[in-house]
Amino acid sequence: MNTEIQLPNIDLLAAIAPAQYSAGANALAYEKLEPTVEKQLPYLQQRWEKFLNNKSQIEEEVLAMHLAFQYLLQTAVKANTAETPELKSMWSERYTKASVELYGEPDEQIATSLFAKHIHELSTLQERSKINSEPIESYFVATPRLGELQETSFDFTANTESIGKIVTDEYKEAFELFSMPDDELIDPEKAAELFSNSLEILAQKNPIWAEWNIELVDDNKLTVYTASKTIKVGQHRSISSAKQIRGLFAHELLVHAHRAVNGSQYPEESRMRKGLPGYLETEEGLGVYLEYAVTGDVPVKIVDRYVDTALALGQIGGKQYSRPELFKYTYLRHVLRTEASDRDGQIDYQALRDETWAYVNRIYRGTPGNDSIGVYTKDIVYYQGFLKIGRFINEQVADGKTPKKVLDYLLQGKFDPTNPKHTSVVEKYATKL
Repeated sequence: MNTEIQLPNIDLLAAIAPAQYSAGANALAYEKLEPTVEKQLPYLQQRWEKFLNNKSQIEEEVLAMHLAFQYLLQTAVKANTAETPELKSMWSERYTKASVELYGEPDEQIATSLFAKHIHELSTLQERSKINSEPIESYFVATPRLGELQETSFDFTANTESIGKIVTDEYKEAFELFSMPDDELIDPEKAAELFSNSLEILAQKNPIWAEWNIELVDDNKLTVYTASKTIKVGQHRSISSAKQIRGLFAHELLVHAHRAVNGSQYPEESRMRKGLPGYLETEEGLGVYLEYAVTGDVPVKIVDRYVDTALALGQIGGKQYSRPELFKYTYLRHVLRTEASDRDGQIDYQALRDETWAYVNRIYRGTPGNDSIGVYTKDIVYYQGFLKIGRFINEQVADGKTPKKVLDYLLQGKFDPTNPKHTSVVEKYATKL
């Protein structure tokens, strides 16, 4: 009889999700943070014992990640309940360090280069704008100029064109569903219908896809749930262009869901379906890479989150920007971009404010979100992973592998191809590169 106690999963994102009523308030509030920590606290000793006595390197890393989650949540509670500003600042700083341990931090040189491009873009938009606002440079202690910076990017186009052609040729029938003009607007209901129809086409190639379904839900997200084989489309998502939906099909279905489908053919202990510990960065990076390969665009929000996280951390110009300060800048950026792309001249500024608060709160979630600056760095994994996957593909093709072989290798399951522990699992259960 197995008497081992099953340790409950830690729903980290639910715990640090700000309460809706606090979205634009002076300080963020959390309804599930303390209850989550209280629920997990009795299992802390058991997690440690299981971690220390485990003989599997992969399982050890999974347990270490869960312990890190638990510590992050405990620092979040301290940051939000501390009685003095000094203690709030101390625990917010520890929260930031714990987040960086989990997800990393932006590359300062790359973030600064991207920020300079932002300033150039927004200064140009500001000159054409009808609204009165302070010069964009006045929002920051320092604003680097494009010509002053060393170029830090690499040639993304080296293999993206061939990868894009491989994907669109292999899934030609599915991509034909998204063949409307790039600028045609697609609402969430239509997007869900397109994704559902694409699943039927994918099932003709692999019957496992028939077990997947699309669900329209009451939120504003687009999320792949591998355990339930469900892709949930939020009915309150912003209306997207056909080009963006085409990119999301590549990102969400052909990467996140596809790697789970392929990983499901291997034993559960391989974690090829669930994801090996630390796979997230390259998982999201591959999603962005395929999005870029089929649309020619890196999603703007991916770059924005990378730069804005660097601003919050104080990596650009040496000053950390608080949640109110970052809101002021990102709201103006949102207004300027919306104004430049708006077709009918009707702009809902309150909606833009609400969207900006929701955006900014992602960066400071888990913390009070006031002058005690704490930063949740998870959202950098999209761009950071994009850089990592781009370099990996370029290196492998330069080494003589075909783009098709590299892509097939990456899609076998949820793993990081640059992590030797992961690649040893792939070699054991699947096909090595």
